[in-house]
Amino acid sequence: MAINGKFILTGEKFSPLMLHGFGNFMAFSGDGVYRNRAACASIPERGPLPTGKYHIVKRPTGGHGTVLKTLALDLLTWWSSAPTIHAEWFALYREDQIMNDYTFIDNVRRGNFRLHPIGPAGISLGCITLQYRSDFLYIRQLLTTYTYGNQKVPGTNLESYGVIEVIDGVSQDVCLQPKKRH
Repeated sequence: MAINGKFILTGEKFSPLMLHGFGNFMAFSGDGVYRNRAACASIPERGPLPTGKYHIVKRPTGGHGTVLKTLALDLLTWWSSAPTIHAEWFALYREDQIMNDYTFIDNVRRGNFRLHPIGPAGISLGCITLQYRSDFLYIRQLLTTYTYGNQKVPGTNLESYGVIEVIDGVSQDVCLQPKKRH
């Protein structure tokens, strides 16, 4: 049984992540004035993830160097009330021409979207970030217990835990792009 859900970008501080049959959770995507605003999805790093259908898959770990660097970064957060443990995270692959860790929105390359709990900095760089670690751990338990291996991501050998559809809940929003300095 794959888990299906919706994440509605409301333009508010928090947006609902709704997992059908399992509950609704407070989450956010993007940072600052771009947070939860679908119209700002083409802003690199700070905008929310673009609307569309995303497959929940294992997070790529990279090579040995990347694994060690990630572990070192994680260790620096263990003193906080919201430690970062990248090994627990999931990747979100958008359904587009090529199913991978990247996508294009308004000719801007975006990627490395993840499903994870809030960290010590309290920000989201375009991922779906759960406000409460307890909510993330509940979702993680659901995904890893009930769904892994039940479906393949179309056109790949990747196994999917489920699908989240990201929806624009503020259709009349306009995002002002930051001015470039000369």
